[in-house]
Amino acid sequence: MNFKPIAAAYAAVASLAVLASAPAQAAPTECAFLQGDDLLEFPCDLDVRINANGTPVNDIVFFEDGERFDWSIIVWSQNGVPQYSEIFAEGRRVVADAYRAKNGFLCVANGGTTFCFD
Repeated sequence: MNFKPIAAAYAAVASLAVLASAPAQAAPTECAFLQGDDLLEFPCDLDVRINANGTPVNDIVFFEDGERFDWSIIVWSQNGVPQYSEIFAEGRRVVADAYRAKNGFLCVANGGTTFCFD
């Protein structure tokens, strides 16, 4: 499986220059893309909500050149250990691996690209 629907945003974020304000309920946090040896860290906004099924959903918003990116990520865990994730972005659903990094960030990885958020 490939991260292509999501990876397109990686290129946009690579030149991240403008961060606009986000919804009031979102908490500012750090996000990062890792592709190969390239690490790009940037500020983003995170709001965790509970969906109709009782599942936590991570709504992440970031801006690049005035364009808003909205992602929703559900991380499925077993006994508190992340197993896999569903990423919803640009009207698409991508299934990706999920894990907690040593620094505590939650990461989703697929097709050579990893996206992490705090």
